[in-house]
Amino acid sequence: MTVVQPRKGDRRWKAPARLAGRTAKWIYAAIGVVLTLVAFYNLVLPAFQGPERMTGDLNVAVAALAGTDDDEARGFSESLYRTLDDELGRADTGLDIQVRGPDSIGRIDGESAAERAASARRLARDIDADVVVYGSLEATDTGTQLRPEYWLSETKLRHPEDRVPVMGAVTVPDEPAGGQQLGAISVSGDIEALAPARARLRAQLARRTRAFAFFILGLGYYAEALGADAGSGAASALGRAERWFRAAERGDSWDPRVGAVLHLFEGNVALLQRRLPDAEAEYRIALRFDPGYVRAQLGAAETRFHRSAGDCEPRRVDRAGLAEAARGYAAVLASTDREPSVLGAKAAFGAGRVEVCRVIAGVGGSVATAGRRFQDIIAMWRGGFRPVLSQASEAYGGLGLLHLLRAEQGGGRREYQRAVDEYTEALKLSVAAQRRGIFHGVLGYLYARMHDEPAARREYDRAMRLDPERRAAYLREQRSLLD
Repeated sequence: MTVVQPRKGDRRWKAPARLAGRTAKWIYAAIGVVLTLVAFYNLVLPAFQGPERMTGDLNVAVAALAGTDDDEARGFSESLYRTLDDELGRADTGLDIQVRGPDSIGRIDGESAAERAASARRLARDIDADVVVYGSLEATDTGTQLRPEYWLSETKLRHPEDRVPVMGAVTVPDEPAGGQQLGAISVSGDIEALAPARARLRAQLARRTRAFAFFILGLGYYAEALGADAGSGAASALGRAERWFRAAERGDSWDPRVGAVLHLFEGNVALLQRRLPDAEAEYRIALRFDPGYVRAQLGAAETRFHRSAGDCEPRRVDRAGLAEAARGYAAVLASTDREPSVLGAKAAFGAGRVEVCRVIAGVGGSVATAGRRFQDIIAMWRGGFRPVLSQASEAYGGLGLLHLLRAEQGGGRREYQRAVDEYTEALKLSVAAQRRGIFHGVLGYLYARMHDEPAARREYDRAMRLDPERRAAYLREQRSLLD
């Protein structure tokens, strides 16, 4: 068979040639499309998507300052970023700290503090930032004023039990909807014309930012301490939190509103460390900054209770101190009774605990009043207010203690069983290992009093596994009741 090859110019030759040309064009077009998509993905799309998400243990975003002079505002923004990046980078923390500057973050816009705070909140959510620093640089009649502001994220660093954001506690008193201010910095003279004025303003900004960086580090360790089981881990984190809060306090003369927040956290650390006189002093300073600061009022009431309770023993209890604690809790309740709140739940539990302590010590007190306070917290939980998880667990435990007191006063097996039921409910809501251990220990005692030896031993075994620090005490109690 003879194969006839097409000659050039023949129509049979032109067909495959045209096909080859078209194939090449398709290939070139496909390459062009791919290159265009790559360019769009790498150059155009990020502009619409905004900054990439941050991935550190502590993420700090520094936005461009707003100002009447863009060049001057840009310079101060970069100075703010470099100071934070340098201070946080050099700090011995053991944390992966990421700091991003104005070039990647952009500017936080808004006519009012609340509008800017809302923009910062959205940015923090979008890029997973724990802190957003922004603000404005404005000319005044006598010189220039710099107003650095910040937003602390509500989505990270949550309390391990009630899942309430730790940083959400940092609210400027009387301004719950707005962003927080680091305190305005003012200098006389025109910074555009006077180099000394510019230098003074930059120096003050650096000092204020450095102090704020230390405050951020303190918050990070404070959150870590709340997330750790009781013991050396929590103690170490609290020690570091105290160190950085103290450094922040020394580093600048704070705006009164921010000063109240700083001393609140110093008081919280001291209270967790059981340094009660120090805690009381810090809360007192916070209340001098702002007498109506509810969180400081609650901390002061808690401290007064712990200093006055004396393990609720008649000879050790301080009646006047308990009365003062009760007044403090009542003041917090009066400020938070409009809607369910964690602060209100904490104050209600504190008020109920004062009544129980008075009853145990034989210095007055009302079981009925204590029960109502605990029921108020449980009603918040049953009504769907999930942030009071921890307080609801403790409130069930409080009700169980009231039934235990009645049982010990002759109420018999029925009251013991009611106490078992309440402590069982408390366990369902408790997530902290040590606290669960304590509840199991109480259940062991209750079953022992009900002469249910297998159940009592089972509960004591669980208590010792979950709360090894009290193992010896659980073992002694178990032997005294069952052996």
